[in-house]
Amino acid sequence: MTSPHICPKCTDYRELSSRTVSGDDATLTFEVCGGCRGVWLGWDELGAAKALRDLLGLVPTAASFERDQLAGVCPDCDPARELARLPVGAFAIDRCPECEGLWFDGGELGPMLTEQGFDALMHTLRTNP
Repeated sequence: MTSPHICPKCTDYRELSSRTVSGDDATLTFEVCGGCRGVWLGWDELGAAKALRDLLGLVPTAASFERDQLAGVCPDCDPARELARLPVGAFAIDRCPECEGLWFDGGELGPMLTEQGFDALMHTLRTNP
């Protein structure tokens, strides 16, 4: 993960902050926007996020409906790619079609890491290559 990344949703070019959470079975490094509270995860980090969901309570959860409506661009790809919005239940997760990184707007990550939410997320990701 190369930092600093810029938030794909905030219009004032906020840098994402790197965070690391470790448990007995996994370690997860992810990035959080201090403005909109969104979370950027690489595709390969989803399993660790699910394994550490109880420890991820420190991830901010304030949602912003206005920012959720923005498509945004991938903070990892150069040149930046527009994120694709994928409906998952009541949410719309954003995914980069190039690197497959995932953007969770504030309040979306927690519900996506429950058993039901994770199953729905994985189903959506598998059916929308």
